[in-house]
Amino acid sequence: MDNDIEATARVLKKIDSEINKAAELLTNMASAIEALEVRASLIIDSELLSSKNIKIISQ
Repeated sequence: MDNDIEATARVLKKIDSEINKAAELLTNMASAIEALEVRASLIIDSELLSSKNIKIISQ
């Protein structure tokens, strides 16, 4: 009976460890997505400013 409890505890620890790894990966992915969103926003802002400057210069 004790062996079953110990075996179950080991399996649960492994599951917990894998869940923690998955959570860390998801956190890293969320950070990467956020960084990409910021970069995309900056690129879009830069493109808009550039196109406005071209219009002003051409007028």
